[in-house]
Amino acid sequence: MKKISKIIFCVITLFVIIFTPLVAYKKTANGQSFPKTTPSHKRILTLWNVDTFEGGVGSRGDFLSKVALSFKGDGSLVMVINHTVESAKTAFSSGQIPDMISYGVGVDFVVGHAVELNKTDFSGGEYNGKFYAHAWCRGGYFLISKKPDNQPIERLIVSKNLYNLPYGALNLSGISALGQEFSEPIKAYLKYLDKGNNFLLGTQRDIWRLERRGEKFYSKPLEKFSDLVQYLSITTKDKDKLAECKKFLEYMTSDSVQEKITQIGMFPIKFNPYTGKLGEYNLTKTEYTVSPFTKNERLIELVEETSNEKITNDSLLKFKNTLKRLK
Repeated sequence: MKKISKIIFCVITLFVIIFTPLVAYKKTANGQSFPKTTPSHKRILTLWNVDTFEGGVGSRGDFLSKVALSFKGDGSLVMVINHTVESAKTAFSSGQIPDMISYGVGVDFVVGHAVELNKTDFSGGEYNGKFYAHAWCRGGYFLISKKPDNQPIERLIVSKNLYNLPYGALNLSGISALGQEFSEPIKAYLKYLDKGNNFLLGTQRDIWRLERRGEKFYSKPLEKFSDLVQYLSITTKDKDKLAECKKFLEYMTSDSVQEKITQIGMFPIKFNPYTGKLGEYNLTKTEYTVSPFTKNERLIELVEETSNEKITNDSLLKFKNTLKRLK
């Protein structure tokens, strides 16, 4: 009898071990499986976050979640879901549209779904004379070296994301390099540390990395151009949610939230709260950006055009003409 009981116990235990993870996975894997409402909220607003470039410190998705918890809307709960460019694009193409989306350059499929917004001072989210996105935080490019800036730059390591144009920042700043080596951000940073007296074309993320490491370095802000901008668009199709989404957008760009952007090591849109090397970056000097609605195919062409070692005045003018002018 004891032997039979032991066998039954083992079978039940095995069943629990095998099937419990499957149940949990079913509940958490699909971001669309959240309840329509909760007992204490009138509605749930979905906010997707898509990161297309490195930030500063921490996670923009986590920051959005914290801000969402402090949002005092009309009984609305904002649910933040992280996506890649590919997963968001697939969802959009299948008709799964969030109420709002936070994104950078490279998420070109938003424009056909975004709701028209009020005009804002930072005009990067303007498209055909109308605003469809408001910027809520941004970064910037820096020329980083182990010795004081001296020309010419013989070899430049360029930190490069898939859809960003770091070399455009260098070209528009009037600085040239005799040769360059492109690498994804973390590899570019490690190459800079490893190889002699290199120059690194990096971002605010590299400033944070080097300072936390205790490295001695020099940096020059390349302020004339930046495409390291995180936007927020409203894409809801539910008229009942539209007003609440607009309230959340206003909240994201309010002084109370913008003053907290330092928690993720990024720049607020209108002011620079930092001291030291990040404090040297003058946000008001940025004249050009790339529209977040630029087709990805065109972005890839721009990458090739601005990566030419022998950039000419004609090609630089052509590059400027394809950019979004902020002033």
